[in-house]
Amino acid sequence: GHLKEAHALQVEVLALRQEVFGGRHPDTIGASGNLALTLRSLGHLKEAHALQVEVLALQKELFGGRHPDTIGASENLALTLSDLGQLKEAHALHVEVLALRKELFGGRHPDTIRASENLVLTLSDLGQLKEAHALRVEVLALRKELLGERHPDTIRASENLAIALLDLGQLNEARTLRVQALALRKEIFGEKHRETIIASNNLADLYCNLGMLQHAEKIQLEAVRIAQETLGMQHPDTVLALLTLAEIYEKVPRIVDALDVLTKANEAISATSGSRHRWYQACQKIMTRVGNLEDATTGVRPSMIGIPITMDDISSPRNVDTPTSRRRRRDKFISWVRNGFS
Repeated sequence: GHLKEAHALQVEVLALRQEVFGGRHPDTIGASGNLALTLRSLGHLKEAHALQVEVLALQKELFGGRHPDTIGASENLALTLSDLGQLKEAHALHVEVLALRKELFGGRHPDTIRASENLVLTLSDLGQLKEAHALRVEVLALRKELLGERHPDTIRASENLAIALLDLGQLNEARTLRVQALALRKEIFGEKHRETIIASNNLADLYCNLGMLQHAEKIQLEAVRIAQETLGMQHPDTVLALLTLAEIYEKVPRIVDALDVLTKANEAISATSGSRHRWYQACQKIMTRVGNLEDATTGVRPSMIGIPITMDDISSPRNVDTPTSRRRRRDKFISWVRNGFS
């Protein structure tokens, strides 16, 4: 969660590597790759993309297109292209990476299976849902065979299959998988492990989509409490849990509670990643939607009670110490996104 500090250190490391070894040394290229990953996590996608293009070109020139580091650089670039919405380019790279992984390592190697999982994400984004589902089924079967049903990667593959089922509208089947995943995570890791928190978040999100709002709120309040207690307010998993809780309150709708949660999420994102990060934009979108709702319990809209309806309003210094903003924060605290702030 300390992305800004990591970024500052990586800039310093890269400068030293360039000064001592030069720009074409493997350690310098590795430092550039690490900096690009942090830039991506911070939402600085154009800068990350430019650096990853440079890294990939150097890797190909120095090591060739079939070297594991070159393939890894291609994979990282593909993920950033997806984040930038350049889905066809990302898809082409993911297909190329998967083919190379299969050829060099075989279809059962962990890196090959991970490449399949990354390709699935782009297939889903492109709307190729049946192809994505088929590949998810294949990945889960391999995980079970190689690692067993209780391995973390197998449980994660099961949750990913649930995403594919959701995309296909098979909500009850997805619910079954997510309930199983949460039970396994609690049994293996305990309730306070971040993998369990993520599984709780995913199940609550599904209950929200099914209209089971009381179930969703109960699970998510507990997930938020544990995340805050064990990971801290600024951790990506805590922010994700807050965003999911806000979406649950949006659906009720309970406007003041939703705004309370969004304010806390926004403060954490601003402190760690800044306003350029896509999660900040997600907060903006939810805030705008909430601003157009009528509260189920009070029958009023935010504008009628003086509550700001954009994150810029909430973040503005003129609102920090007003009675309205203090009331809004009085007593309460959204898969993909892919990995936290990444």
